[in-house]
Amino acid sequence: MQRKQLTVYRSLCNDDTCYDFIDNLRDTYDPLIRHILEKVNHDLLDLNNIFVLACRIGCLKVVAYLLENINHDQLDAKKAVNDLYRSVCDDDDYYKFIDNLRDTYDPLIRHILEKVNHDLLDLKTIFVLACSIGCLTVVAYLLENINHDQLDVKEAVNYVCHSVYIDDDDNVVINKVRETYDPLIRHILEKVNHDLLDLKTIFVLACRIGCLKVVAYLLENINYDQLDAMKAVNDLYHSVCDVRYYNHVMNNLRDTYDPLIRHILEKVNHDLLDLKTIFHLACRIGSLKVVAYLLENINHGQLDAMKAVNDLYRSVCDDDDYYKFY
Repeated sequence: MQRKQLTVYRSLCNDDTCYDFIDNLRDTYDPLIRHILEKVNHDLLDLNNIFVLACRIGCLKVVAYLLENINHDQLDAKKAVNDLYRSVCDDDDYYKFIDNLRDTYDPLIRHILEKVNHDLLDLKTIFVLACSIGCLTVVAYLLENINHDQLDVKEAVNYVCHSVYIDDDDNVVINKVRETYDPLIRHILEKVNHDLLDLKTIFVLACRIGCLKVVAYLLENINYDQLDAMKAVNDLYHSVCDVRYYNHVMNNLRDTYDPLIRHILEKVNHDLLDLKTIFHLACRIGSLKVVAYLLENINHGQLDAMKAVNDLYRSVCDDDDYYKFY
């Protein structure tokens, strides 16, 4: 019996691709595991492995049953949640199915936090996981009930920033990423002492995924020297324009970055910006309002319009499929 349990456990928990079909796994195994728990003598079961498996595939009813009926020392909730963290956050593409991850794990993590003695949990790791998959209710719970020094908010937010913005592929799912992290980052900014945060990195992420409200909040409340707007916009330029297939998502890019760039231009001293790079970015993604603003207000010699248009020419005409998007 234990060997068979272990086989199921390993087959699922060692499969890094299980999140692509986690709903099917949960729907399949949740009633089956609950039936086994109700019918089989618990001395014949490895309850800790069952608990880890239930956490991994989001079987909330199984987790709730075990926490209600089994001594928590037998379950090792810390290991279960830490394994869940590694299985999610070691996947470079986790944010591509972030909605499903959040819907699966948000209620499960909240239940564990409410039922398990916090001394038996690694709250710092839970906070990083909650930030990574956008569990706003978990993040809010922890910030309200736990000393912020225990959570290492800077590390958690920086992890999110680096895991998302260094991957050029996220242009394809940028709306989903923005909708996930915009309210979460704003909540952290409002609740956490700014001395515990890396505001520059947050600003770079907010620009990268088009969080206009976060950008506006930072520009209104933080000294611009702390934000490095030039680096943020330059990183945005490279993340977009170094991707060959950006034409495929052109409308989305323009809708995302046009209002953000205009807001930065209106609020930030132009001496703190690389206007040439902004002009090139605006040309590449078709931000007519940004281009018009710069041409009207900036010396054209600073913009290098020839290079901008030539780069635009190459980016379009070197793409054999460009005509499919016009």
